Amino acid sequence: MAVARSANRTPQMVMDELQTQMQKLASQMQPKSKQQQARDEVLAQLDKLAGEQLADEAVVFNGTKFVLPEVLEGDLTTAVKYLDQIREAEETEFGFSREYPFRPWDGAAAFQRGMLRVFGTSGIGKKTFSFFGTEPPEYRSIPVGVKETIQVPWGRISFAPLDATFTLGALRGADGLLFRISVTDRGLPAGGRG
Repeated sequence: MAVARSANRTPQMVMDELQTQMQKLASQMQPKSKQQQARDEVLAQLDKLAGEQLADEAVVFNGTKFVLPEVLEGDLTTAVKYLDQIREAEETEFGFSREYPFRPWDGAAAFQRGMLRVFGTSGIGKKTFSFFGTEPPEYRSIPVGVKETIQVPWGRISFAPLDATFTLGALRGADGLLFRISVTDRGLPAGGRG
């Protein structure tokens, strides 16, 4: 169950948009076999079905009345407890992450393009703290053509429009280093955790 948010885009929506951008990038790199296309169609349908199951909103701000579910009729104590749990969930930080079968620099470039396209900014780099001291925010130069490079964000990125922090990184998979994106956000996103 989720709470309707006032922001137009949640971190989950941004991650979905980034996934779409990465899929576009992947489609430009190599044609897919019929088997891969069929697999993608099945996964897309499963994502759609799962999204439909999670899309029901538990609390909606509409009109001038408090409307409670019929199952709570005569039990205001339980209704208050339930609303208190929702308030607590809104104040709790949640983390979401996804791994993509793309090279880390391709993922960072897709993140930057997607964020610029949707929001007009790719966020602001954040310094990180470790046992050895403070590390400044980082941009990396990546090749995008012959004698052509672009600067992409890397590491922790603060994104004020969503009150969220993204972390761009890599993980080792069977095929080498792959792209990983994580986001930390306060509160349950619209549509639940998915």
